Amino acid sequence: MKSFKDDQKKRELRKDIERMELRISANMETMEGKALMQEAVFGSEELDMDKLDDALDCFNRATKYASEVDTEIAAITEFNTGYLFYKALKNKKKAKQHFTTCLYYVEALKPKVVTEEAWYQKACLYLQEVRDALLHEEYSALNE
Repeated sequence: MKSFKDDQKKRELRKDIERMELRISANMETMEGKALMQEAVFGSEELDMDKLDDALDCFNRATKYASEVDTEIAAITEFNTGYLFYKALKNKKKAKQHFTTCLYYVEALKPKVVTEEAWYQKACLYLQEVRDALLHEEYSALNE
């Protein structure tokens, strides 16, 4: 006869395996998205919008997977999505949303500190650049 503890251990192990699979999927989608973004931007003289769309899809799937199990991976994928919008697609409003979401995830990580990570420092820098640019655009529109 199976004991209750054995069944409980099996359920816990299954949940652990599911969480690990989600982490792996999120990391794989993030790596695929980065590779597609690099190909789209540097692979030819013109920007490959199909590859950028595919990269965006990868980042969105990665965020979905990671948000359930690993907040740091979710923050990194939000940074990558913001970077794609800011540097490749030149969409400052969308970039601002994703950089801000990245920093919300970072806040949720506390007490873990990621301020020394390159992606975090770039997210802060790019968010400030985007905010300044949007503020400048609004100010210029008011003065016209």
